[in-house]
Amino acid sequence: MTAAFPPQIRLETAIFHKHHQRHFAVRSLFFSIVAAFILHAADATLEAIRQAGSDGFVVSADLTEP
Repeated sequence: MTAAFPPQIRLETAIFHKHHQRHFAVRSLFFSIVAAFILHAADATLEAIRQAGSDGFVVSADLTEP
């Protein structure tokens, strides 16, 4: 069965979809990099807290006390 749209419209639709697939790929890559950066920063923070605890500082996980 042939498409109901002329070839030019089919071509423009294909270009439109390809453009959006590329947009999605770039956006996914960007958010993956941001997530990796956040996880790396959190890991470094936790390591600094562990190091402070091993240096003799009192490190408490109780957030109810100031």
